[in-house]
Amino acid sequence: MLIRLLSDIGLFDIVYILTLGGPNDSTVTLALYGYRAYLSGEWGFASAVGSIILLVGLVLIITVSRLFRVGERAQ
Repeated sequence: MLIRLLSDIGLFDIVYILTLGGPNDSTVTLALYGYRAYLSGEWGFASAVGSIILLVGLVLIITVSRLFRVGERAQ
């Protein structure tokens, strides 16, 4: 479940190959948005988008690991 959530956040390759963001940006993901900002020379904004992707991923990891108590030993 965690791997699926993290892959959906950073989904880039399939959307880029198939639609390039789709008609009128209807399929733009956060990763593609950051990539476009990087290509247009807005490196600070692209870095901020990357940081948001990282933070959301970390929050998901912590939430799921606490929810399912990953790594704890049964007593």
